[in-house]
Amino acid sequence: MWPQHAIRNLADVRAFLRQFGVYVYTGDPEGDVDLMRDEVRELYEAKLIDRDTFAALSRVLAEAARERAQAARVLPLGRTTREEQREEGEA
Repeated sequence: MWPQHAIRNLADVRAFLRQFGVYVYTGDPEGDVDLMRDEVRELYEAKLIDRDTFAALSRVLAEAARERAQAARVLPLGRTTREEQREEGEA
């Protein structure tokens, strides 16, 4: 198994899941995170990963979901954070 401190981002989670023959690429980043969360839970319930590894993977996935939700958040005046970032880059 991987040391928990080596699991820092979604790429690490994907690489970890590949060890079990799990490849997650739906084309939808939010869907990918949800599917990876389900796969991690199934691995834990099947006792293929320990509690600490499950916690580390879950933390990264929760953080990724939170970041995506924040990026998609609609701000007043109907503008999203991504639209504002694009405008700042053009200015």
